[in-house]
Amino acid sequence: MKKYDIAIIGGGVLGNTISYWLSNLYDLKICVIDKEHDVAIHASTRNSGVIHYPFYLNSKLKKNFARAAFLSHGMWKVLAAEKKIPWVQGGTIEIALDESQHKILEKYMIWGKENGLTEEEISILDHNQVKQKEPNVDCYSGLYCTKEGSTNYGLLTHAVKELSENNGVDFLDVPDSYYDDLENRVGKIDEDMKMLKKLKILVDKDDDGYLLQLFTKPIEDRPTLFIEIIQRKGSKGFGQGNFQALFEAIEYEQGKRGNL
Repeated sequence: MKKYDIAIIGGGVLGNTISYWLSNLYDLKICVIDKEHDVAIHASTRNSGVIHYPFYLNSKLKKNFARAAFLSHGMWKVLAAEKKIPWVQGGTIEIALDESQHKILEKYMIWGKENGLTEEEISILDHNQVKQKEPNVDCYSGLYCTKEGSTNYGLLTHAVKELSENNGVDFLDVPDSYYDDLENRVGKIDEDMKMLKKLKILVDKDDDGYLLQLFTKPIEDRPTLFIEIIQRKGSKGFGQGNFQALFEAIEYEQGKRGNL
């Protein structure tokens, strides 16, 4: 079977980004494994999409993280422009509701400057200044960072996946052999095995029964909206056992092809 130097578990934005940098910097055989049908199915798509600058990171205790966050902001912006991914740089306001929280913002202000932000890019606003920018926000004060923006991490993850694939990274999919051992793994089921295989429907079981699991293709032009369909035959789970079964099926397929 085909062997890899590194297997990355999880096809979210973090797993994809790790695969890109490792494949870009080192001569390694790398694969990304995810139980879903595509990358960025969960948290990487379902988030606010804010691209943060490191004003909230302790400039001494988390110096390396802060530096990475500062440098990567520009890289994400360039990639978004190249792939025509939406990027809105409207700034963000971190609010304080009282004097004690205001002191935290003052600390953030110091960290922000030490981490590379200028006075034009980060400032503390009083109650009235926040009201001018956000009339519906009622707070004690706010830390305004003009450099922060928002984007679509799901689309960025797909863009990074493409770059990683160009570097030779494998993204493993559901092989037909997943279904060859299905009955031994989950026992007798009511459904036609040939139809499950044709439609790439996954099956998992627990103590209460089994379930059928399927993910639709994206239902809009961009791959950020899809539907997960689960039909329960007693099972109360969410397909956790499918990960191990998929991995074993992938190994079996590679062994048949002689990919050593």
